[in-house]
Amino acid sequence: MRIVLTRIVTCCSLFLSALTLDAQTIVNEVKGFSHPESVTSDLKHYYVSNLGKELKPMATDSDGFITRMAKDGTILDQSFLPDIKLNSPKGLAILDNNLWIADVNRVLVVSLKSRKVIWRREFPDTRYLNDIVVKDESTIYVSATDINVIYEIDFLQDTVRVYDTEGLIDGPNGMAIDNLTDNLYVAGYGSNGKPGYVCRFNLRTGEVQKVSPPGHYDGIYFTFGRYFYTDWGTEQEPVGKIWHFDVRYNKAVQWLQEKNFKGPADFYYVPGKKLIYLPCMLENTVYIIKI
Repeated sequence: MRIVLTRIVTCCSLFLSALTLDAQTIVNEVKGFSHPESVTSDLKHYYVSNLGKELKPMATDSDGFITRMAKDGTILDQSFLPDIKLNSPKGLAILDNNLWIADVNRVLVVSLKSRKVIWRREFPDTRYLNDIVVKDESTIYVSATDINVIYEIDFLQDTVRVYDTEGLIDGPNGMAIDNLTDNLYVAGYGSNGKPGYVCRFNLRTGEVQKVSPPGHYDGIYFTFGRYFYTDWGTEQEPVGKIWHFDVRYNKAVQWLQEKNFKGPADFYYVPGKKLIYLPCMLENTVYIIKI
């Protein structure tokens, strides 16, 4: 598919860090992880991917694991899948009581009931599969940060489509989908020394639009005309942030300005409970934040 780049929305006046729409409170800081990268949930339990002892996202060293915890942050299983060798697992998603895992250059689907692998696919062109987002019962998107690619997996047909975003979305990382508009929101971390942007990628037209200033963006979540995304900061200002963007008002607001997060990654948002489960890779911590 041809992807078209359109106008860039970077006007500083749209990004008002002083504006406060909601109050946010950190209700728990859960320690004891090993470079936690992603959180997902079946609304009973919460699952956290851990790269392992070292921050090596492309390593195939078999020391990665998935932790299962309760909604209050109590760790139930430090290693939920002890019989499955994982390398540096990152993105997670749940569909039909199955856990999807992006692990370096392969995607695994694991039954939460049996804890066995029921499907897998290798992606030999990449060493950095990152986030996973579910569109519907058959369509899954997976980002490959190192090669600027987004894969569309048709799970039922067992086929893969490739979207090449080279030069348009630098270092595609986290993703979130708006099924009403067929827009895929992609958090770009950046690549080759260049920063990334949050981009809106229309899956029908192929149009790509940058909708943020430059940064090093990681996790993103879309719900009810709002999206939330995390930013690692810059070399000059290595302060991790959470941003809230309201599509209606075209404004972004920094949340929890008083908190210096380190390596905020692919979080999980619970709309009904107004909770965010935020893994911070450089702190080995998952923060539970109440909105």
